[in-house]
Amino acid sequence: METRSSTKLRQVIITADDYGMCGDVNCAIEECLEFGSVTSTNVMVNMPAREQAATLRSRFPTTALGLHWTICQGSPVLSPAAIPSLVKQNGEFLSAKEIRTRWLSGNIEPVHVRAELLAQYRLFADIIGTPDYWNSHENTHVYPGLFSLFVRVGKECGMSAMRSHRRVIVTPTGFVKVAHRVRHPLFYVKGLVIRFYSRWAENEGMWMPKGLVYSSGYDKASQIITILSNSSYRYDRPVEFVVHPSIRERPDLFGEVVVSRVTEYNTLRTKTFHSTLAEAKVKLITFGKRWENSTV
Repeated sequence: METRSSTKLRQVIITADDYGMCGDVNCAIEECLEFGSVTSTNVMVNMPAREQAATLRSRFPTTALGLHWTICQGSPVLSPAAIPSLVKQNGEFLSAKEIRTRWLSGNIEPVHVRAELLAQYRLFADIIGTPDYWNSHENTHVYPGLFSLFVRVGKECGMSAMRSHRRVIVTPTGFVKVAHRVRHPLFYVKGLVIRFYSRWAENEGMWMPKGLVYSSGYDKASQIITILSNSSYRYDRPVEFVVHPSIRERPDLFGEVVVSRVTEYNTLRTKTFHSTLAEAKVKLITFGKRWENSTV
């Protein structure tokens, strides 16, 4: 990681995932957008609360709005009969774990994935307009073969910006990156693979931030401000920090990540949020190449 002058502003994109999942998530994200602690959000157009996204662009014109491609939760946009390898008997998507297992064993048809991605893009365009960027729910695109399929469909749809999954590790004071690699070797190896994928996507014309902030040794939900204002953290390009706020717990939708969503929501609305980041010379920006130098 590059060492930068302490006077250099550190650009951070704070992205709220999962808009459209339910009204509780939508409400939390909108409040964070109004507060200015979230600078981009992405929409799950296959989920029940998607229509609320119709006014986001007019209400928050400096916010980047992305397509959160989803093939592992809820119901597909297409008829289940049109994409049978992606769905369960009840017509809903397979879980992320099932998607991974079946894809790696050759039991998911790429043509089904492509068809659903295109259908979700068209629905996003109908509701909101052209997406500013794309990523995927539960990172389902970061599997061998699926990654290139998603990138190529993104290019076909004219989306030239995407999330980078290169790992930018923020550690507690005194806990250096080498120690983190020793303690988490598999995480490090996966990171090398992701870096290779990211370089390939950039060579294909995709713009992405330098990487995604990972907070080793921190409780992300309650220490968002600490993580972002960490004085030892330096970079030369924008990075992205992902949050999942909700105004209340929804175990039926949130899976294993339930309580932390409400904690994140409360942390992102802390009175000292902006002043603390400003003192740490953290500049919040929004997402995508054409927004790269924009403030919110």
